[in-house]
Amino acid sequence: MKIWSVSLLGGCLLADALVGYHFASKSQAATNESTPATNTLVLQLTEPLHLGGKTYSAISLADIPALRKLTVQDFNGGDATVELATEDGKTATAHTCEEWETLNAKKYYARNGAEIRNQFPFVEASAIFTAIQHAKTPKVSYLKQVGVQNLELLPVEMLPWHESDDHELHDQLTVQGVSIAELIKRKLVRLSKDDEPANQSQQVVRLLWGGKLTGGPLVNEEESELVSAYLRELARGDFSGSGFEEILVHAGTHLVGSGFTYGFFLLTRTTPTGLFQFKPCRGDYDGVGN
Repeated sequence: MKIWSVSLLGGCLLADALVGYHFASKSQAATNESTPATNTLVLQLTEPLHLGGKTYSAISLADIPALRKLTVQDFNGGDATVELATEDGKTATAHTCEEWETLNAKKYYARNGAEIRNQFPFVEASAIFTAIQHAKTPKVSYLKQVGVQNLELLPVEMLPWHESDDHELHDQLTVQGVSIAELIKRKLVRLSKDDEPANQSQQVVRLLWGGKLTGGPLVNEEESELVSAYLRELARGDFSGSGFEEILVHAGTHLVGSGFTYGFFLLTRTTPTGLFQFKPCRGDYDGVGN
């Protein structure tokens, strides 16, 4: 399973900071930090969790059992709810992360694009809870003042691909170290700020393209025919045990006629300069046992 945090091509489940963080410089000196025991770590969230009518911008491992029982709120501030079903037609509704995870364990699933989209807040909460179980304070950080909105640092490797894509071109661009900013310059991809939730912070990037990655310009200029992709930062920490600071990213994708997909991945840098490095997440970040 390939996991990440940008919305892109239908059928592809992608391999997936502080509030008010400002993105700017590409070159910084390393920051050395001590590494406390995992159970003492308080994880600062890029995107706060909205649970039970309250906002949580920092949570610890000890907080998780109580937070799982709280009503999940959607990206517009309302109470989230999602109806899931089994293969034999039984249905059940989830209002809390605990309920949603329990239904997933019992093989309940979202039946259509609307239900997949409705469960996004549950997926994000579950991913953050999973991240805390793996998180450590990084010993070194080369991510100060940069994030997903630094398009010149985002590698092509993070983009999913469709069956109709030119895979050789995708691999070639990856080897060449081409960035998303360069794809935008070549008119292969473009930015969109449409349809953003009112409470959405600046740590989100929305991308559009014509349904496949090719050597030419966008296949379609009509937005309704394009793939919609977003990258959404959730948290920062050392989630893989590498010692370096990493960004946990939620990737959601929508392709007209094919519905929604989502996944998670990590972005990091091990030197002060250069593109972000793409890393798959370790563990069950999407809550469905993959």
